[in-house]
Formats: sequence, structure tokens, C-alpha cells
Amino acid sequence: MSKENFPNIIYALLLQDLPESLVATLLIFSILNLRLRDKKSCL
Repeated sequence: MSKENFPNIIYALLLQDLPESLVATLLIFSILNLRLRDKKSCL
């Protein structure tokens, strides 16, 4: 359920506060990039 509602939460943030949503998305992408780097380093 959380995975299906996640995009809706992002759209809600975009409609409510643009700067806060941008910061949140940047944090999410940075975390994803760190995970990808860890996987590459392990390989």
C-alpha cells in the first residue's frame, strides 16, 4: 500500500510547497545514489 501511495504523496507535496518538495526529492535521490555506489563498490 505504501508503494502505491508514495507517488500521491509526492504530488501532494508539489501542489502544497514547491521548495520543501524539491529538498525532499533531492534527499531521496542522494540516498538512492549512495545505495547504488555501495552496491558498485561491493561488486
